Amino acid sequence: MERNFKYVYAAARVRYLENELLPISFFHRLIDAETIKDIRKLLGETVYGLREAEDFDILWEDELRRVSSILREVLPGNRLKKFFLYSYDLFNLKVLFKNRVLAKRGGRKNWDVLVDMGTVPLDRLISIIENEQYVYLPFYRRDGVYILSELLESMEKAELDTRFIDITLDKLYFHFMLEEARELEEPFLKEYMKTLIDLTNIMTFFRVKLAEQPKSFLADVLIPDGMLDEDKLVESYQDSSDVLVKNTAYSPYGKLIEEMANVYEESKNLALLERLVDNYLIDYAKRCKFIMFGIQPIVGFMIAKEMEVKNLRIVITGKHAGVPGNILRERLRDAYV
Repeated sequence: MERNFKYVYAAARVRYLENELLPISFFHRLIDAETIKDIRKLLGETVYGLREAEDFDILWEDELRRVSSILREVLPGNRLKKFFLYSYDLFNLKVLFKNRVLAKRGGRKNWDVLVDMGTVPLDRLISIIENEQYVYLPFYRRDGVYILSELLESMEKAELDTRFIDITLDKLYFHFMLEEARELEEPFLKEYMKTLIDLTNIMTFFRVKLAEQPKSFLADVLIPDGMLDEDKLVESYQDSSDVLVKNTAYSPYGKLIEEMANVYEESKNLALLERLVDNYLIDYAKRCKFIMFGIQPIVGFMIAKEMEVKNLRIVITGKHAGVPGNILRERLRDAYV
């Protein structure tokens, strides 16, 4: 195997940052905490307690920004640095396009949830959308124009479901990211993006089934170019879960889909289905950290950090809402460490 030494320094920094990641036992301590003050005290033992903030969301965002800043410093090449920031651009675009649809319906635009961590400054991104200067979007490419056109055409329809915005922008994002991975000549990044496409499609299958949408709708919303043949999902849609499991048994996701099918049959619990997908991604990340040379440990760590923040949000949002501890434990994602 060819050794890629250009990521040695970045991987070493990541090994150090891994020491800061929270074990699953810490989240159980948070769940057992009696008050928000107790939670803040526990967070004071971690990197999330290094900054004072009234809003927990500020803590999460600041920590993600700190980690992203470190990785930008150690990753070689400006294009590669941007590769790991485009997901924030995607999130912001979803918010901005939804704002436009809601405004047409007489609603109020909400820019408070935007995250200033992408490749395009927020004021610039807002201007692009407000002035319809789409050629300046970070994901705009000649071969992806048809995807964006599909969204813009649908936005003119008064009956547009805002979920369609998520679906279409996901298509645009993954189409762009696969091209970026190819041009960066990083085979693992291409594999990683295809894995994310597959996991998105698997989750979409169950979401569409729960919503009792027609088979044609599923065919329209699945994202192409993953490793899992979308036709297998479409062909299995109107059949029993056993058919789905059989049709995907020899894919990398055979066990995952079988577990999801069981949950669907037993409870149709969307939160538990999402947890299974996230746990698959964490297992994927754990395999990455054992690669000595290459970009895999950096990708694995970024997955771990984002999942850690998700766990913190699950616990603290749940505590605020009075969700019982046993339910919160059931929703926790596996930890990286």
